[in-house]
Amino acid sequence: MNDQPIGESTVPAKFMACSEPCSEVAKAIAAVVKGLPGIEKSKKDGGISYPYISEDDLIPHFKAALPDHGLSIIPSGWDLVERKTYPRDKGGYSTNVLILGRFRILHVSGQWVDGEMMGEGADVGDKSTHKAMTSAYKYFLRQSFTVGGGIDPDNTPSEEYMRAARLDRAKQAGNQNAQNWRRLTQTKADLSPLTQERMQEMALYLSDRNPLAKGIVDLMTSFIVGEGFTVTSKDENVRKTIDRFWDDGQNDMAQRVEDFTRELAIYGEQLVLAFVNDTSGRVALVSVDPRTIKSVQPHPMATDRAYAVGLTGERADETRWVKIIAEDDDPQSDTFGRLIGCAEGETIRVGQNLTQPFYQPPVAEAGSRLAGCFYFPVNKPRAAMRGRSDLLPVADFVDLYDRLMFDESERMSFIRTFVWDVKVTGADAQELALRAASEPPPKPGSVKFHNESEEWSAVSPDLNSADTQITADMLLALVATGVGLPKLWLNGSMDINRATAQESADPALKRLTMRQRHVRRAIERMVRFALDCAVTAGTLADEGDAGIEFTVSTPEMSSRDLERASRSLQTTVQALGMADAANWVDDQTAQEAVVLMLGQLGMDVDLEELQKRIEDQKEEDAENDQYELPPYLGMGNNPGSDALGQAMKDGGAGKAAPAGRTA
Repeated sequence: MNDQPIGESTVPAKFMACSEPCSEVAKAIAAVVKGLPGIEKSKKDGGISYPYISEDDLIPHFKAALPDHGLSIIPSGWDLVERKTYPRDKGGYSTNVLILGRFRILHVSGQWVDGEMMGEGADVGDKSTHKAMTSAYKYFLRQSFTVGGGIDPDNTPSEEYMRAARLDRAKQAGNQNAQNWRRLTQTKADLSPLTQERMQEMALYLSDRNPLAKGIVDLMTSFIVGEGFTVTSKDENVRKTIDRFWDDGQNDMAQRVEDFTRELAIYGEQLVLAFVNDTSGRVALVSVDPRTIKSVQPHPMATDRAYAVGLTGERADETRWVKIIAEDDDPQSDTFGRLIGCAEGETIRVGQNLTQPFYQPPVAEAGSRLAGCFYFPVNKPRAAMRGRSDLLPVADFVDLYDRLMFDESERMSFIRTFVWDVKVTGADAQELALRAASEPPPKPGSVKFHNESEEWSAVSPDLNSADTQITADMLLALVATGVGLPKLWLNGSMDINRATAQESADPALKRLTMRQRHVRRAIERMVRFALDCAVTAGTLADEGDAGIEFTVSTPEMSSRDLERASRSLQTTVQALGMADAANWVDDQTAQEAVVLMLGQLGMDVDLEELQKRIEDQKEEDAENDQYELPPYLGMGNNPGSDALGQAMKDGGAGKAAPAGRTA
């Protein structure tokens, strides 16, 4: 896992190698270098504004010099490092190829020297790979034989490079709008496409194969999802619409929430396609593997907000753009304020003068269409478009911990081994060798007889494990810090006691609560879109400006929080009672404090609604309460006996006595 840092080429790095000996080939190279004339940068065409050294300028010199000194150069291999396709400003697509070329300089003596060189080429046709090979070969010659250099974009510069050149010129000229020349689908805050792809592959591998990484992801998912999310509404029609969406066989929201939370931690982003039937208002969700995302385009008017997602197509140069579902901000639209996707025939601008319709796949259900998608990234700077895995900061250390545990297991097997050390007094080397070859080790449980000239002892290795334990605890603490979980939750037990264990859980619960809110907002958005589609289709009444009310409830993180909140609520109520008796607070303030404490218990209480229910309860009690406490319940001078006899005479203890107090 740790052969290379994230973001580097997947091609293994190699050093220059040579035969042994290599003096003859070294002398020949030196002779070629000495005899080569100066080569001027004379080429200047193909729209390039600076001179450069072309392949045609180099080859004639080497065709004469190399054979004269017994040398030849043979390409020995090519590795594809990266291949990407992007739209051109003038229309169409251009393909960029980055390769690693390996070359052998061979001498007639049989000696040789191997070397490597990167090459890059871009072309609108099928010549990008050949240009990259030419670039690698040309620069290998120039670097190996110290030919004067200079940048060489090869005759046909790509639109991307021309745009970068215009950006540099604009910056030098002090143009305040220079950022407009930058490619919109990638910001400086985003990881490079190669780094993003490798990060997601690495995170998936670790969460699948590494016990510690899998435990981290499962632990976060368990705390966030717990007993499951629920969605409720006071309106019966709204509740039925929500239930149809929630329990739909394709959506299966109960399971989707768990999968969504787990994969959000692994990949750092989640993409969900939304298919809508305009007649029935049914919304069907389809999750998409985040590894198929090529780019995320920001909104034209708000560069910190995602606007559309580009997915890989069947061809390398094909990008399938899907619009991200958002609120309709057109006041003249019939769907103003609702969540909508792309309209029929709507296009997206993917180049300076190029537009492309949003992707519309074939669907099995008649009347259904791909309305758009939901895109939810996490762990990213505000200006970035793509999310980042929870395992990204700790990937190397999780893998190192796994290898440390594997090495420790091997060490334990060595500890259980031993050898017999036999000391034979007076024996020479020849006699000892003869006895070692002819006498096998004693079997377990056997008895060995010998005289005082022999001394047998079992010797086992003394491999101290204290250093290993400290190192493992240090790595575990670093991983726990990186993912925001207490070390105890990852089974770290050093330097942990009951007090520190309780206190260390609070920051982790705050972090998990923050992620739980993120997941809840994502679910709320999906449910709201389903309700808006039902309103648009006419299967649900439009509530107007008031909107449709519903609540997404999430499980509590831990029972210890409930116990603490319950104790706090009890103390608060007692304190408010004393403050009210002393006229320090009014009823409104006391009720606000109680509602705040009930929120700590996970109860979403509306203060105005609570006050209305209290007033209604008082009116109901006043209407139903026609019974007066009799004097013998403590109203008179002698509690428990006043007017007791009179009450019994009037019909028994159950009948109220005359009102009034005894003198």
